[in-house]
Amino acid sequence: MFKVIIKKDVFNKIKNEDSFINAIVLSRIVNCLRSNQRCFIRTWEDDEITGIKDRFDLMLFHGAMLYDAIKSFKKLSSQLRNLDTYKKFENEIKIINKQFGDGKSFRNTILDLIRNKLMFHFDSSFVKETISTFDRKDEIIFAQGKTGTHKDFIFLLPEDIAANYIIDNVNIKGSPEDRFDFYHEEINKISKLFCNIVENLIYELIKDICIFIKE
Repeated sequence: MFKVIIKKDVFNKIKNEDSFINAIVLSRIVNCLRSNQRCFIRTWEDDEITGIKDRFDLMLFHGAMLYDAIKSFKKLSSQLRNLDTYKKFENEIKIINKQFGDGKSFRNTILDLIRNKLMFHFDSSFVKETISTFDRKDEIIFAQGKTGTHKDFIFLLPEDIAANYIIDNVNIKGSPEDRFDFYHEEINKISKLFCNIVENLIYELIKDICIFIKE
């Protein structure tokens, strides 16, 4: 068991300092991203239709969270840039900041669509756009489940349309499977890089006020 503690007198002294508030904000961001990653791993071997659907939504939710995480990090950058860790990871941070500033970046194209049309706002425009070119050789399954109860009953058509919306907007050559794999790989790459930077920044922000204990 590892613990990182703050003595009460120290906490009362630093609790309103900007550097400590920034450490709390950055820690919350990492918690959300890492929690989502753990949930995804837990469903990895679940081949039931509910498990597959859960992984899909977790991946979309992760993309939406990453979109906002980069935005929040950018806002805090001016208060973090004097840290030794910020300077150490300068090249990596440029990659993250490019995701914010480049209009054609993965964040500002795919993640923007996921956050603002699929996850945090349930937009009907993407449904109309995608369903107009939606084509299936066989019957279209609107919903499916073993028992017909909420435990395992899934509305499949909305998920299918959402997946196709992503595939249609991933601007690379290849099959639908290739484009969806690209989305998955790209989000994992950016998320891993981002979390590593932020975790190191948090350590520098708290190392002189915390006590690190291994029990």
